[in-house]
Amino acid sequence: MVFQWDNPFYTTNGVTTDMDIFVLDGNNAIVASGTTNNIASQTPLEFFGVPAGNFTVVLQVRSGPDPGRVFMTEFGSDLTFSKQFAGGGITFPTTFGHPTANEAIGTGAVPFWGATPFTNPNPVLSESFSSDGPVNIVFNPDGTRKAAVETRLTPVVSGPDAGNTSFFGQDINTTQVAPVTPTNLDPDLLPNFFGGSPDDFARDADVQKWLAAGGSTVDEKVRKENYSNAIKRITERAYWLPMFSFVTNYAYTKDLDFTPFADELPRYYLYGWK
Repeated sequence: MVFQWDNPFYTTNGVTTDMDIFVLDGNNAIVASGTTNNIASQTPLEFFGVPAGNFTVVLQVRSGPDPGRVFMTEFGSDLTFSKQFAGGGITFPTTFGHPTANEAIGTGAVPFWGATPFTNPNPVLSESFSSDGPVNIVFNPDGTRKAAVETRLTPVVSGPDAGNTSFFGQDINTTQVAPVTPTNLDPDLLPNFFGGSPDDFARDADVQKWLAAGGSTVDEKVRKENYSNAIKRITERAYWLPMFSFVTNYAYTKDLDFTPFADELPRYYLYGWK
């Protein structure tokens, strides 16, 4: 969990509020927390891990003035906020960092059949894994507070995904994949690629779930259980077995005075013409 508030980073005395954050279970027991002395560290940030489960988040102003804005997100696991406090200036953006810069063009993803000319939704909806805005910028680069909060409506553009590939992904039927259509708008048999890594050729939902669960906790038992499940599934199905020969070609002409070396690095500055 990453928790921040509207005090500036990288200043010597700009952090004036010390905040703590607690994650409570159904019995109000603390299962995770961030309690750094933020004024001493001059860093308006709490960072800690959250186990799996349903929890309540409690914020505490330890010292200093109440913040005007708070922000929290989770990068390492599938964490969903209940959003019961939507409205009144409360938003639930998922985009952050470089894509939100003024000089950047933040890009979202839309299924190819989720917009014209295939369908005509209003509004056009991004993929569930595509980051949403808006982003509110409170400070100038030097840490001084802006006269007014700058709201950046990002991402700026969206690109189509689920296009055909020649060898990775899996073929889809749009009557079974959101946004669902009455007829299949992908009648060919070529595999389609959505988000995630292009190295994931199988796109097995269970394997993805196990890897995410194992990578989002420090609990050794949970990590072993999930990684073992993933390794077992991958081994049983032998998803990907690379078999190839790596060939390096340097130069081909009988007129070149060329001597190869054991490390396979060509020293062209040593060569010449016969």
